[in-house]
Amino acid sequence: MSVRFDGEAPRHRRSVPARDIAPGDRFMRRSGLPSPPVKSARVVRDSFGTDAYVSVRLADGTEVIVAIASSIRVYTERTPGRGLEDLIAVQAEAGSAEEALIAASTARPDDEALMDVALKLGPGINPRAGAHLADLAWAADRLAVEHGDPAAATPLLAFLTSLDFDGNEGRWRPIRHALALAAWLARRQGHDDAAVALGARLAAGEEAAIAELRGPAQAIRRREITDPVMPDREIQRARDTGARADERELRLLRLDLLLTQLAHGRSGVGPAELGRAVAAEFVALGPGGEANTLGDDVR
Repeated sequence: MSVRFDGEAPRHRRSVPARDIAPGDRFMRRSGLPSPPVKSARVVRDSFGTDAYVSVRLADGTEVIVAIASSIRVYTERTPGRGLEDLIAVQAEAGSAEEALIAASTARPDDEALMDVALKLGPGINPRAGAHLADLAWAADRLAVEHGDPAAATPLLAFLTSLDFDGNEGRWRPIRHALALAAWLARRQGHDDAAVALGARLAAGEEAAIAELRGPAQAIRRREITDPVMPDREIQRARDTGARADERELRLLRLDLLLTQLAHGRSGVGPAELGRAVAAEFVALGPGGEANTLGDDVR
């Protein structure tokens, strides 16, 4: 999509990582109107030498701080990368997870992160590639949780939950998350038997993963499931400092831990309490939620 402002050349609308903000870009305000052009942008490090945020100065002298891990929508002269036309051109097998992912992304052209994943996985998902499975699990979360569309996520989860633990931890983690998320969605739809079956498969996979470990590592792994350390303090710190992108990532981590506990069924916390906690995260991360960062931009 291109737009024209104040008689100048058309600018593309894009979502760019904070590190990629460049002179000439204009931030998209919530009104949809552009900010003054970016005059300069520099990465600022914290006291320990870690990149912390991007300090941006606009042409009118306004200073803007953008968290280093976030993305922001801009109007820009820069040529966009692969986009909707490339995605539509991808040929995927009918009824496949790839086709479902492409359709979901095509219906949400403003979600460039989802489009990037669809462009990567659309030509074919390799079930032996842990990175592919992790991206697919991310897309399922994006659709079911952040876009509030569990139906769009269902084919993606079906692909992931057709797989089992095969001795590779990198592949198992996204499969485990998919089993936990699918169990929650099944329970919400009244399919309790399906939820129990998915939870049993998760528990069996975890036992197989634990059997691969030795000594104290087994006990540590079991505690990760039955009594995980929740990132509550880190979430509160992110909220206090306005680091919305960090809060989102931490809440997604907490959601994964809660879903896994609930599906596994061996937590010291009761299922009713876990269910309430999961529901609260869906509200916070879902459309209009306080931790939902879809469409974040500068006011």
